[in-house]
Amino acid sequence: MKLSTNFADPVDRWICSATLSIWIVALFLAGGNIWIAIDTQLMDRQNNALMGQQESLQIELEKLSRSDIQSSLANIISLKEKIQLASQLSKGTGIYPTTLLHHLEGTLPPNVLLESVSYKQETGTAAIIARAIGQRGVTKFLSKLEKNPLLKYVELKKQQRLRTEGKTTIRFELQLGEKPR
Repeated sequence: MKLSTNFADPVDRWICSATLSIWIVALFLAGGNIWIAIDTQLMDRQNNALMGQQESLQIELEKLSRSDIQSSLANIISLKEKIQLASQLSKGTGIYPTTLLHHLEGTLPPNVLLESVSYKQETGTAAIIARAIGQRGVTKFLSKLEKNPLLKYVELKKQQRLRTEGKTTIRFELQLGEKPR
């Protein structure tokens, strides 16, 4: 005969599920401990390898002389200066000097001779000093330059007549402004 009361559940109902829960928690904790042990071993190996690399680098550093370090620093400073120069040149607003000279060559009439060309890439301007045998050469050169799509403006700054060896030539100065890139 089995006695039962309405005050408490019979023990045999919940003891199986409690035992199973305890086993699951124990297995989970054991797996976690194994994982931590393996991870600790891997980290110790990596730490030992890094310590070995650090020791070898320390030995190499001690072998370097002060002059080697100073020459390396001088090379780094030199490279920085070259990079800054290249950066400044790339910030220029005008076209490159070789391109400008190429366009001047195409527009130069046969009776006009270039004496000098100075170019400022930062501002995109060029100053040209030239000689022409007659006024027609100056006019032709100016009109060709004004039609050039790369130029923003062409300005005749100075013009003077020169007489040499019985021939009259016109010496003139131009200021060119390039369109920004």
